[in-house]
Amino acid sequence: MPIVLNTNASATEATFNLSKANDNLRRSIARLSSGNRITKPTDDAGGLAVAYKLQSSVKRTEAALNNHQNALSYLQVQDGVLEAMGEIVDRMAELRTMAADVSKNAADVENYSKEFLELQDQLNQMKREKFNGVELFTVEGEWDTMQGVNKDQLKINGQDYQTGQTAFGTKEQYEYFDDPDVENRTVSEYDKYEFQLFTNPSGVAEDGNIKLNIVNLQFMLGLKDPSALGVDDTGDPTYDADDNAAIDNTEWGDAGFDIAGGTNTANTVDPNEIAPSGLDKNGDGSISAAEWKALYVEGKGRSIEVEKTVNLGGLSQPDLDDGTGSTHKSNAAANGGPGTDYQAMLTDEDGDGTEGDGYIKDITQISIEEFTNIIEKIADIRAENGAEQQRVNQSMRLQQNNLVNLEAAHGRIMDTDVALESTRLARQSVKVQASAAMVAQANQMTSVALTLLQ
Repeated sequence: MPIVLNTNASATEATFNLSKANDNLRRSIARLSSGNRITKPTDDAGGLAVAYKLQSSVKRTEAALNNHQNALSYLQVQDGVLEAMGEIVDRMAELRTMAADVSKNAADVENYSKEFLELQDQLNQMKREKFNGVELFTVEGEWDTMQGVNKDQLKINGQDYQTGQTAFGTKEQYEYFDDPDVENRTVSEYDKYEFQLFTNPSGVAEDGNIKLNIVNLQFMLGLKDPSALGVDDTGDPTYDADDNAAIDNTEWGDAGFDIAGGTNTANTVDPNEIAPSGLDKNGDGSISAAEWKALYVEGKGRSIEVEKTVNLGGLSQPDLDDGTGSTHKSNAAANGGPGTDYQAMLTDEDGDGTEGDGYIKDITQISIEEFTNIIEKIADIRAENGAEQQRVNQSMRLQQNNLVNLEAAHGRIMDTDVALESTRLARQSVKVQASAAMVAQANQMTSVALTLLQ
């Protein structure tokens, strides 16, 4: 290679090597100081894009886990109130049993009723318990006025909430285990309210959701037997199709008691058919207004609408029949009912005889069976609450496992291998020093030409 003055290719190449070694050294220092393998997009553009998406999934999964924890707290607070309510109803049942003692006089029973009233008031106030401003409990038809509820996550009888809607599908049914024949059991119909907890970070219900019960206290504390204290106008549409408190000629055939069938063109039940029907209770050869109700009282069971049944908490009590009208079949005297002024059995806070706090005045008006039925409902609802807590826990474990694996995947892309990178740092540090020394050496090479010019 000729000896020249203007060009020093060795120095130029050494400078480039120094620059490259210096860049690598800076990259190692940046990675070790930040802990990230990718400190700028040019390090790994594709990996950075994937890591961004994984990091977003990690954040959303952490938020979903927070939602799980809050849902669990909601259920635990709700269960605590239910437990206290169960203890109150237990005490009521105890008072009712003691009031039935033959040695107790009227004054003693009145004293039991005083505590009974106070306990009802406590149940009424507990309905107002909330969790972070969100209602834990509700009553029939309250969906438009519920406080603190995210309506986008509210389900009513299995349907999404819609403003101004007057009904939401078929109501939930609760069977009382009071008859071995399922068809004869008394059935309560009530509004079932539920929150929808989105368990998947996607926020899509189909990807994962758990329904959390907002307890309907009007149902839970409602009496089972409306004819004892309440409104029973359930009837049976299969038999009394026109709902006129009687079985007409055309309805007897539908009821299945017109045994003669085609030979009996009037579709009536003749004397030969009355006896097999089992409805002629007094044996007078006819079926009275009181007896026809056996079609659903004894033959089909009762279907109770909760909003027409008195409850222990004074929650949206119905307007009860005073025996003068014919609307309420089991209560009105004209339809074979007792014709009792049930409204007089409830407390009237303002004293005007029209409305009041609606508490039952006399504990003896409630049978012990009613208390045991309410305790059974509380037990069922607490069991549902516990099942929901268990499911939330299981879903939370799944998301925790997902979070661990998402963070691991993100770390494999973004995290620096400190052992490997520290080795690279040492190598690049030596290369920088060597390159700097060689640049200095190469810059001295042209000075050889001076010796030839002297």
